[in-house]
Amino acid sequence: MKNFKEFLLEKHFMYGAAAAIPVVVGYHMHNTKNVDYTKPQSYSATASKSADNPNVDDIEKQYHVAKKKVYDTEHKPLKVSDSHQWSNPGIKRIYGGIVSAEHEVKLSPSESRFDYNEKLSGRTLGGEGTSSAYGPAQLTRNTLADHYKRRPHFFEGHEEHVEKMINQGTKFLKSKTTHSVYGLGKKGELSGQEHHNKYHAVTDGVLRSMAEDLKTQDLVKKKKDKNVEVFDLNNPEHHSRLLQRWRGVDLSKDKRYHNAAQEYWKTHDQQEQTD
Repeated sequence: MKNFKEFLLEKHFMYGAAAAIPVVVGYHMHNTKNVDYTKPQSYSATASKSADNPNVDDIEKQYHVAKKKVYDTEHKPLKVSDSHQWSNPGIKRIYGGIVSAEHEVKLSPSESRFDYNEKLSGRTLGGEGTSSAYGPAQLTRNTLADHYKRRPHFFEGHEEHVEKMINQGTKFLKSKTTHSVYGLGKKGELSGQEHHNKYHAVTDGVLRSMAEDLKTQDLVKKKKDKNVEVFDLNNPEHHSRLLQRWRGVDLSKDKRYHNAAQEYWKTHDQQEQTD
């Protein structure tokens, strides 16, 4: 099969150049009088350079313009927005705080915490190879595997993607830190925008499960102390507890992380009131 360039060139020589021949011959036939054939002759080939008969340079230009249009169309980045239906507004708020804290340096205040962002979709650069933290929320293999095992119903409809994420986490941990796909800071195999909302669904399930853990713990404590306040996703004042549960570190010892989330929540809540 001919490529586009060959096609254009063929059309040019079939029609453009052929159309120019009668013009040149006609010019020659009507101007043979008083012509000194001992000297080099110059003939006008204007017709071959007309709009209907572009010359080879024009064909070359058309080819490259068309090629660039095809390339730009195929490689134009698509904006993938957050279409995941979050299980609870509190879960979504907490997720936004986590993304803000995990990627404080990479994100500007105006950038979405939910739309696809390629720079947030890779493996962590930290941990010297001992961490499988990955994606916008830096979810780890072991955390996902634990909550999926205990509460699989929170991941209903996304089981296949959960398995893929767990398997990818294993590859992260087994690969060299310099591996081109699974090394530190690399993209893995699930970083494409087609996986974006699946990542949200899986992380939603983990956060729901963590919230359930906190609620269960509080209910046990409440049996001994009626003054214990049971964790409630609908209470923004409780969200720092789930943030700490996700982080796995006392937030009083990780103030940067906590402050970054708090700053996002402040802006988020102001926008919610405005809307």
